[in-house]
Amino acid sequence: MDIKLLQARLIEQENMLVSPDSRHDITALKDLIAPDFLAVGANGRRFGYADVIERLPTQAPIPFHK
Repeated sequence: MDIKLLQARLIEQENMLVSPDSRHDITALKDLIAPDFLAVGANGRRFGYADVIERLPTQAPIPFHK
């Protein structure tokens, strides 16, 4: 895949992830997040796929600036 196309696709998916519509749509979240997803928060806490699928729909959207 062309690097520019990949970059555009990744940005599109990131925008979808912060979209209030996607954050409250479990099916969309499952399509956007890989089952082996793992993130580490600023406090060192680890978040996996199940954590994100469970928590994102209940959290207020975060401001996102392009």
